Amino acid sequence: MNLTQRRNWLLHVAVWSALFVAYLPFFLNNHIGQPLERDALGLGLLLLLYYGNARVLMPRLLARPGPGAYLLAALALGGGVSALRLGLDAALFGADMATGFPSLNRYRLYVLLLHGLVLGVSYFVTALRRREAEARRAQATISQQQQAQLLYLRSQINPHFLFNTLNNLYALTVARAPEAPEMVLRLAALLRYAIYSTREARVPVLQEVEHIRELLWLYQVRFEHPVPITLAVDCPAPGPDIEPMLLIPLVENCLKHGDLDYNPAGYVRLRLQVTATELVFETENTKDAADQPKDAAHGVGLDNIRQRLRLTHGAARAALLTLATPTTFTARLHLPLLPHAEDSHPAR
Repeated sequence: MNLTQRRNWLLHVAVWSALFVAYLPFFLNNHIGQPLERDALGLGLLLLLYYGNARVLMPRLLARPGPGAYLLAALALGGGVSALRLGLDAALFGADMATGFPSLNRYRLYVLLLHGLVLGVSYFVTALRRREAEARRAQATISQQQQAQLLYLRSQINPHFLFNTLNNLYALTVARAPEAPEMVLRLAALLRYAIYSTREARVPVLQEVEHIRELLWLYQVRFEHPVPITLAVDCPAPGPDIEPMLLIPLVENCLKHGDLDYNPAGYVRLRLQVTATELVFETENTKDAADQPKDAAHGVGLDNIRQRLRLTHGAARAALLTLATPTTFTARLHLPLLPHAEDSHPAR
C-alpha cells in the first residue's frame, strides 16, 4: 500500500467513525434501547451500500453500453439494503424500532431517503475519483510519449557528417596517415557522447562544447590547410545544464550546408554566450547563392531542435531563429535559464 492509498484508507476510516459518533446522540436523546447496537447496525448497512456500489456495481456495470444495467442494479442494491435494515430492526428491536419518529411510515421514509443519499454520494465520489485516475493515466501516457519522442529526437545525429568522417578515416587508413588513430579515438568519443548522453536529462553546457570541438577537429582533418572555423565561448565554469545534443546539430548544419570545400572566402563562426538568465548560441556560415537541398533530410536538424524546444519548454521564451541571405545562413538559439541553474547539476 503506497502513501496515497494509505491516506485514502485513513480518510475513509475517519469519515465513517465520525458518522458513527455523530449519529449516536440521536439514539441516546430519544431513549432508544440498545443505542450502540442500533448505531452499529445502521453504519454497517451504510458501509455495505456505499462500497457495494463503489467497488462492485460501478466497476462492473458502468463500462457497459447504456446506463440501464447499472441503474437497475443500483436500485436493487438500495432497495435490498433498505429492506434488510427494516427487517433487522423489526426482528431485533421490535416495537422500539421507530422511536424518535412520529410514525413507522416516517421512519421507513427516512431509511429510504438516507440510503438513497448514501448511494448518490457513493456514485459521485467514485465517479470523480475514476475521472481523476483516468486523467492521471492519460497525463502519464502523454508524458511517456513525449519522453520517448524526446529521446528519439536527441538520438539523431546527422548521417551526412558520419559518412563523410568514415570516408575520411578510410582514406587516412589507406594512406597510413598518422592522424588515423587519433581520428578513430575522437570519432568514438563523439559517438559515445551522442548515444549515451541522450539518456541524461541534462548535461553541463561546457561538456557539449568539448564535443563540438571534437566535431570541428574531425571536420578539419579532411583539409590539408586550416579552414576558417571559429568558436567563441563566453561562459563561466561550470556553466548551466542543458539538454544533451542540443547545440551539436546546429554545428552539423553549418558544416553540411557551408561552402568551405570550394569557397576560399568561406567561413563558419560559432558563438556561445551565457548570462544569468539566458543562453544564446549563434552559428553563421557562408553558402553558395545557388545552394539547393542536398538530400531529403534538408532542414530536419533545425526542425528537430524546434520540436525538442516545444516538448521541453512549451510556451517559454526558448526559440530557434534563422536568417538566410543569398550568401550566408545564421541560426540563433535562445534558451532561458532558471535562476542559479549553473549550480544545479543532477547526479550522474
